[in-house]
Amino acid sequence: MKVTSALLFPAIALYITVHGVCLVAWMAYFELVDVLRIPVLAYLHNALPASVNWFFVRMD
Repeated sequence: MKVTSALLFPAIALYITVHGVCLVAWMAYFELVDVLRIPVLAYLHNALPASVNWFFVRMD
């Protein structure tokens, strides 16, 4: 039980850190595509499947 409780806090901290980094990267990606209109990223964004694009558009 002590091993589990000793690993719990680092596991939660790692989980929050990874998701925080992913969220920031995701927001930066949309900033580059929508605001700065970088052509290569816009092309990749348009090349995504329709279901993925729908999710991204709904989240904007």
